[in-house]
Amino acid sequence: MKSESEVIISILLLVSVVCGADQKVDQTKLLSNNATENNNCDALTVSSYFDRYENALHKLSDQKIQSLNEKYSTFKNDCDTKINILTQLLEERHKSSLLQSEICNKSLREAKEKLGALERNKKHEVSVGGLKKLSTGYYYISKANEMTNWFMASKFCESKGLKLVSIESEAENTAIVGAIGNTNENYWLSGTDLGSEGKFYWSATGKDIKGFTFYSRGQPDNNKRNEHCLHFWNDPFIKPPVARWNDYPCGLACRFICELNSQP
Repeated sequence: MKSESEVIISILLLVSVVCGADQKVDQTKLLSNNATENNNCDALTVSSYFDRYENALHKLSDQKIQSLNEKYSTFKNDCDTKINILTQLLEERHKSSLLQSEICNKSLREAKEKLGALERNKKHEVSVGGLKKLSTGYYYISKANEMTNWFMASKFCESKGLKLVSIESEAENTAIVGAIGNTNENYWLSGTDLGSEGKFYWSATGKDIKGFTFYSRGQPDNNKRNEHCLHFWNDPFIKPPVARWNDYPCGLACRFICELNSQP
């Protein structure tokens, strides 16, 4: 934009063009009433050219404003594009960070669970006198002088944080049979039909005994209507003898097998 003095000079130049370069402007005639009518360099002409000049200044200003707006729009679009790219990168990094955090937390939970199981197992080893590690878990096989009825055997196991064993797969059965070996002693299991005559279930888990079973021939037979608890015994009908399941009076004394439910 031009200064006020530059505008005045420009107006005077316009006036000189309108009135003629060589024409003298008599100040006394300009002040008289007749001078306005006879002189081409009148106030209306000057005002008209001044308006044109002012419009030209406005147009020049509008062009500058338009140019600035265009530059602003270009700059804004460029910034918006960069912001969008950065936002996407941050979102992807955030998602990646969350995924990594989830993986780490899962690993920490698994490690914590394993550590807790090891600590529990260590406590059981101290309190029970040693668990036996088999391929299917950890078990406590009572000693020869630890013989009791089925109810007290279950109570003993639970007092140590264990359960009277429930054999629910052939692999587990094979592992335990291998651990106790050929013996004439009997070992309580958690199987019973107390409260559901003829329908045996694992009392430690509440699951019905179905699918895999390992009964001796003709068992369970509820001999004398007084056999409601399962135990291992050496099947006399197999040579060499092999430990199999049999129903037996719950009140008689046997050795027993406990299991640790949470395996390390």
